[in-house]
Amino acid sequence: MASRNQAANKLADLILELVIKNDMIDSATVEHYRRIINAGTGTPDVVEAVGLNLQNILLYGNDYRQSGFAKDFYEKIDMVVDSCLADVNVAGGYRIPSMDGLSFNPPIDPDNAFAGNDASFAENAWIEFSNGNENNVNYPPFPLCTDANAAIYIPPLLLTQDVLGFLSQFVPFDNRKRNIDLDLAKEVLDTNIYELIPGKMTRQERIDRLFSEFTDLLGPSPVEDGTHGFDLDVTQDSESDTWLDLTDGQENWHNLYGINPIVNPDIGNIVRLERDTSVGKEGQSLETMRNVISDYLKDLDFAMTGMSEDVRPERETQGQGYLQIRHMNQAIIIRNEEDKELGIVGDDEYNPDWLTQGFTISMWVRFLTQTSEGTLFNFGNPTRKNNPYGFKLEKFTVSKTDFLVDNVFDGSNLPIGAFEDSDYARFVRLVVFDPSASTSISDEEGQLLEIYESGVSRDSHFGTLILPRLNPMEFGLAYEYDKKYAFNYTQIPNDFNEWFYIVATFDPQIQEDTSYNFCWTPDAGLIANASNSSHCLEFLEEGKPKNFLLDYDKWYWLNHVTVENRIQGLTASGMPMTQYGKVHVGHTFKGNKCKVEVISKSEMNRALGFQNQ
Repeated sequence: MASRNQAANKLADLILELVIKNDMIDSATVEHYRRIINAGTGTPDVVEAVGLNLQNILLYGNDYRQSGFAKDFYEKIDMVVDSCLADVNVAGGYRIPSMDGLSFNPPIDPDNAFAGNDASFAENAWIEFSNGNENNVNYPPFPLCTDANAAIYIPPLLLTQDVLGFLSQFVPFDNRKRNIDLDLAKEVLDTNIYELIPGKMTRQERIDRLFSEFTDLLGPSPVEDGTHGFDLDVTQDSESDTWLDLTDGQENWHNLYGINPIVNPDIGNIVRLERDTSVGKEGQSLETMRNVISDYLKDLDFAMTGMSEDVRPERETQGQGYLQIRHMNQAIIIRNEEDKELGIVGDDEYNPDWLTQGFTISMWVRFLTQTSEGTLFNFGNPTRKNNPYGFKLEKFTVSKTDFLVDNVFDGSNLPIGAFEDSDYARFVRLVVFDPSASTSISDEEGQLLEIYESGVSRDSHFGTLILPRLNPMEFGLAYEYDKKYAFNYTQIPNDFNEWFYIVATFDPQIQEDTSYNFCWTPDAGLIANASNSSHCLEFLEEGKPKNFLLDYDKWYWLNHVTVENRIQGLTASGMPMTQYGKVHVGHTFKGNKCKVEVISKSEMNRALGFQNQ
């Protein structure tokens, strides 16, 4: 926003530029319009100065309001400024005009521009402030006028002798070179003109100028602009944080407010995103400024309130019913002397209670070696070839050497950071034999290996962004099918000083066998048979199946993800718009029947509000 004087001076400059650009004033004709100081009267007069060596030419700076001449000129300036450039939304504010709002009309006879009457449009050149002619009552608006001023008529500015003579006083047009004796000049001239040397600014004055310029060039905020700014509240704090259509929103904002020095260096604000900067202007964006400033203010992001005494209570690790095994490879046998029934089988061993009601195994474990393997808890043997029965909770380890190809480590099917801290990785899994299912086992080539007439062994592996969950009805147990699936199980860090609380759950109500081969899309929601769905195949072709296929989603298989109609917004036309999205919930009936979760003692103490021990 500018003052009235700034807007008026800018308009005068544009008129002068347009006149010079169209050769209305040049070195050959300017002498016709020169104004000099009359030696006799002391007043400015226009003289025919062709061929004369005039020493008293009168030149002006940027103040077009010189009294005594060109009244039509500055009255025209006042009319345009007051009628077209006043900002109706800001009291006392004016907009800066641009060359786009002016149009030049040449004279009918360029070689004799003033053959006719100076007041005649038929002979003289003129400058239009709108696209039409003076006789048109439905004059198009001056391009810089507001909608409220659209009907205002701005007559053209006739480029008369008086106006051109006035404009010629602003600039010197003498292209002749004068030789100066430098030695003689040094004798008579004082070259140290201290009045023209700018005063040295203090650092505080420079800081003041920086913030003044930054505030002026920053432009509006997308948070506060209700028309073109952010339109989606991600954090649900009643303040919009981003655009629903991110790419279109960013581009539209830049086109509206960002400067484009190639098109017009006088209009626009600091570019918001680095990608929108012009060639040669790289680094001149708010994004770059933020990245630089961020290093200076990290203490605000990671502020420490000071060291204080830990007043949290210590947790009692022993209580009623607590049992500790102090050495490896020790076991406990639980017996019921009065009745062989332990409360988990029931009357029908072929349809035991644990199979229909489920169970939970929980225990504290501390590992003393990197490579130890074995069973933590078992009831029967769910993986034996003959008459498999029951369930087991077991640990296993894999080595970096298990993934060598031609003696070179191949981590293409492993998560980022695998074996980063150790050459061994430890995992736990729950395996349950489910006699209520029938299945067949095939190898990687699809060759049938084995058929179970009744029952299937299930385990607790899940999908990851790299490998999906495998259906045991088709592939058997994932780790036995291929060791690369080891990282699809619950991993326990190699920390020999830490205790881990392991909780293994079998929930027969989970609909595991019908949880496979689903995808979701923002516009169609949850879709079954993803491999055959044309809607899902569109995303597959774009190379992002793991974003939309739930077989790859860990939390979906841990019973915590569903697809709901949650994300809402408005279209560009203001119509309501709804999208589907993955939502994390407490529990669903889709995913794994078998699930293993682990928390360290330190994490549990911290979560419960106790000191770490």
